[in-house]
Amino acid sequence: MKRVVLIAVLVLLTLSLNSCVPLLLIQLDASNATAGRVMDLKVHLVNAGQEGEKVYIRRITEGGSYIILKGEAILDSEKNATFKVIEFNAGDVVYEVHGKGFISVFNVAVKKPAWAVGVYMAADNSLNDLVGYDIEEMSNLSEEVSLYVLLDNEVLSGKEIYFSSEPVELPIDEEVNTGNVETLRMFLRNLLSIDAENYAVILWNHGEAWFEDSKYEKESGMSLKAIALDDTSNDALSMREISITLKEVLDEFGIDKLDVLGMDACLMGNLAVSYQMRNVARYLIVSEAVEPGDGWNYEFLSSISASTTPEQFTRMVVDKYREFYQSSGATATLSVYDESKIYDLAISISNLGNALSDAINDDNSIKDEILNNVIPYVTTMCDDSFKAGKNLVDLHDFVERLKTEVKLPSDVNSAICDVLNCLEDVILYSYFQAFSESKVASGISIFLPSSSSELESFYNDLQTLDFYTEDQTNGWFNFLNTLLF
Repeated sequence: MKRVVLIAVLVLLTLSLNSCVPLLLIQLDASNATAGRVMDLKVHLVNAGQEGEKVYIRRITEGGSYIILKGEAILDSEKNATFKVIEFNAGDVVYEVHGKGFISVFNVAVKKPAWAVGVYMAADNSLNDLVGYDIEEMSNLSEEVSLYVLLDNEVLSGKEIYFSSEPVELPIDEEVNTGNVETLRMFLRNLLSIDAENYAVILWNHGEAWFEDSKYEKESGMSLKAIALDDTSNDALSMREISITLKEVLDEFGIDKLDVLGMDACLMGNLAVSYQMRNVARYLIVSEAVEPGDGWNYEFLSSISASTTPEQFTRMVVDKYREFYQSSGATATLSVYDESKIYDLAISISNLGNALSDAINDDNSIKDEILNNVIPYVTTMCDDSFKAGKNLVDLHDFVERLKTEVKLPSDVNSAICDVLNCLEDVILYSYFQAFSESKVASGISIFLPSSSSELESFYNDLQTLDFYTEDQTNGWFNFLNTLLF
């Protein structure tokens, strides 16, 4: 970025009307003037002031959103002073600098970043100790990224963090409940207040797809379920709460969809989660399996340029994730979904579910073949220690095993082909490692319990999700009932 130097020439104010009034010359360095980033406004007084003298800054331009972080400074031996400001809107902004007996006005041209990225860092839980590592990774930012972090950890209050050459923390003097939709709403409004070409939101926390979402919509309780878990408040966000709140705030700002929505959490790479987010994001970045404790590698933020497209952004996330884990031997998955294609995939799966239900009703031996030859061998996303996650299976692996292990009528085989074709369209980019040879991960999971009691135990959760309740997509739910009862 080119260094911007502005010479402002104004009249030096004096206490006596009869005295000679010299011109005040200042030099301004505003080279990092970008919306949503901490700006260092470096002022050099050419012919006024003296070392040790206090000088002040004031914003003259009316309107717009801004925070003056440091509005007072002391002149050094060369009569330099540095002020810290965050401007949220791009465009010209007028400030004045004044001190003992002088005042000067100058203009700052604030540019729009290529990306405004918000991280909803819900760490009031067992992930508290991992916060520092990710903040350190985030600190090495490209100049084309304005990063906003809302952090809640195990201390009694949260904080907002903005970035430039280093993180600047703004304390929130109250307990922050990341499981409350109003906290999410505040976070989204603050992020979207930044003028930017593209917007990305990352939800940072534990996760287990949508399991126990109904619990968090109705009452508080402790669990590693949902997302944005807050131990102090015994609360978390459901998928429906997230999608509704996102849609409301996006509409408020006149934005159609987020360019990227990421979930740095376990098991969120699930069909029902993706379908729930279809109207609020263009691309979704999620892990089908359990994430290693270190989560994402946020060094990708340093590689973003002015020309980085949303799809390129998502690939950078996956590539840095791969780079971080490929030598560790850890089980790790991360995928990018094209959310514009998720409706077609959901319809194809619903059609498959209805075709399977009809086939089972015509020939009950198909049920036995699925229960005995497919479900015991299909790739699950975690072991029995996860009450809910063990019922998530790899969608691609399921339909492939269904095709090869079960004798099916032609209409079911045709429906399977449709699902496989739609899967190719949805999953743009993916990475997985360390699954056994008998297990594969394609990038997206689906709910497939092995017993009627398992299905019944999650019935209330299913009712919170569009995929299981909308008429055009509930064929899979019909199949589960036909298969297990």
